[in-house]
Amino acid sequence: MASIKRLNEIGNSLGLSKDEIKSALKRRKREILFALIPVVAVAINVSVLNVLGVRYGGASAEDFEILKRFRFLRFLLGLL
Repeated sequence: MASIKRLNEIGNSLGLSKDEIKSALKRRKREILFALIPVVAVAINVSVLNVLGVRYGGASAEDFEILKRFRFLRFLLGLL
């Protein structure tokens, strides 16, 4: 709560309205979330390969063919 009050004080000193401050915070949150998508995709790929009994870095083409069958995982692989 104190941080929101402080942000409002800073925004007021810069001549920004509350709506401008809110939109800037939303935009920043969105940028952070989009930056995390590849990290999450890699974590999911590594965990799926480990479940299949394959260590990361030693996966064969056959293992990736199994992964390609899952539509969601194919989407995540496309993000990398």
